[in-house]
Amino acid sequence: MDPLRIPMILPSAVVHYSCRLLGVRLDDPNIVLAFSIYEAVLLGVSAFLWCRSVPLLEISPRGKALGLLALFGNYGLLKHAVYYPILADVTGFSLGMLFIYSYLTRKTWLLYVATLTSCFSWPTGLTTGAFMILFPRSQAEGTTSRVNRHFFHVVIAIVLAVYIVDRARLLVRDGFQIPSGTAQPIATFLTLSYLTCFAYVSAAVASLLNWDELFRVQNLLRRLRAPGFYLGLAFLAITARLPSFIPHSNASLDGQGLIDIFVVESIAKPGVFLLAHIIYFGPILLLAIFLWGAVCRLVHDHGIGLTLSLTFAAISAVDSESRHLLGYFPLLAPFVVKATDNLNWDLAACTVFAGCSLLLSKVWLTINPLPNDRLFLDFPWQRYFMSLGPWMSGRAYLAQTAGVVGCGLLLLPFVRRVDNTVQRVKA
Repeated sequence: MDPLRIPMILPSAVVHYSCRLLGVRLDDPNIVLAFSIYEAVLLGVSAFLWCRSVPLLEISPRGKALGLLALFGNYGLLKHAVYYPILADVTGFSLGMLFIYSYLTRKTWLLYVATLTSCFSWPTGLTTGAFMILFPRSQAEGTTSRVNRHFFHVVIAIVLAVYIVDRARLLVRDGFQIPSGTAQPIATFLTLSYLTCFAYVSAAVASLLNWDELFRVQNLLRRLRAPGFYLGLAFLAITARLPSFIPHSNASLDGQGLIDIFVVESIAKPGVFLLAHIIYFGPILLLAIFLWGAVCRLVHDHGIGLTLSLTFAAISAVDSESRHLLGYFPLLAPFVVKATDNLNWDLAACTVFAGCSLLLSKVWLTINPLPNDRLFLDFPWQRYFMSLGPWMSGRAYLAQTAGVVGCGLLLLPFVRRVDNTVQRVKA
């Protein structure tokens, strides 16, 4: 069995045995329909979890609606998941919603359930579960003092950025080719691509780690004295090994090979991973960029486990295939919504955001029919692949960059206008 399929076998198993239980013939149309129903149920549960999380974050009714639009009105769920329902993407997203809800409500047993489920449906959920189980919300909650005497966070961020960029440089030098018909790095713009990747990793990670609670030895010692810490370690060790017990799963997964692919994809074009993520997840990521400092402070308010989870997600975001990040998106989006909610947006701002969401979601774009030539970097195949970073052609890159920049320019005045008002009130 393909080792890449084993960690995502659960959604297929649910659909397969549900069809057999109901006596439904397992042909292609019925399988696609069954996956669509399965994902519709998961999205309904995810919407319910969002509504239950809103009071915990003290988000207004306006923010609640904005969050529903941000979480569900994007290309990833509104277009791609509907067009290609047999993937495990919606399962990964729903597990992310379950993780953040369980963490906010301190329901440790739900964190265990989500982590165990991730083992056979969305493997990156194991990292989220590990951080949240080992460092539950109660740790340092509500303490937002920042690192201002030491620069450990800057050193760590720079070391990570240098490693990623240097690894990409060495792979490109040795002639590494990204597989699966993807766009290869453009030699002319490699320096700019390296600088963009370095700037993103160092800035994003440094801001997330800029919190003194992360570097207090007392916090680690306190967790080491807690029995739950060792119970969590034992659970995680067993859970990580479970897929190996599936028959025919003896083929090894080349983790380093996957990392190399992601690293080189990140520098194929300058900032292609950021562009791909904004296209895939919508304008909520533009707001995350504009309000990154405020978002990080809100994340710090909710503890070490969430902070470490999002730090790992930020590093993983150099992977330009945005669908791999669907499990992390629900961890970030609520805090971007909360930061935006604090700006007290009016109807005009919300309308502009909704318009940008509609534009980037491409729900208006017809993808089919597609030819059999499998020339993914040319149209009409680009109608599908231009929204997936590794397969984004040069023309699609330029056109979508213009669209994203336009959306950013439309949203920026609403962020700056309120910020200026707050500053005048404080003065």
